[in-house]
Amino acid sequence: MRRGYPVVLLAEHGGARSGIAGQLSRYARITAASLTKFGRTDLVYFRAHFAAFVIALIARILNKPTIQEINGVYAEAFVTHPHFARLGRALSWMQRRQYRWASALIAVTPQLVTWGAEQGGHGRAYHVGNGANTERFRPDGPRAERPRPYALFFGGMSFFASSASTVVV
Repeated sequence: MRRGYPVVLLAEHGGARSGIAGQLSRYARITAASLTKFGRTDLVYFRAHFAAFVIALIARILNKPTIQEINGVYAEAFVTHPHFARLGRALSWMQRRQYRWASALIAVTPQLVTWGAEQGGHGRAYHVGNGANTERFRPDGPRAERPRPYALFFGGMSFFASSASTVVV
């Protein structure tokens, strides 16, 4: 529990990138582990990424509100994951579908707010620099009043040195 927020970290520590099969395997393992937390989760917060499609779909089926953090346009994922570039059209569709299902989109630049709103087909897109509301998430921020998690974050976080991770707060 750091800064008053209880945190559960599920991390997939895959080694160096090992092609499509290795990446898909890591995504599948961390997605399966994350799904075990859905019953205790009130909100799902995740970085926009084609690999988050299953998380977004399950959240929609379970009627869990979702917030997606947009850090770039679809094509940027293919710079990081060049093996998936040949599937670009299908993977971009999957990401666009997630934007349409999202309760809100949080973009790290004003330009991505406009782009995200267009892709999502709704006006629930907001600018929050670096994807975090520093008015709420700060050392003296609000404390959880109940002992169970209230949000699930799904996405890669470089400071965990893993290819995929989930943080439940």
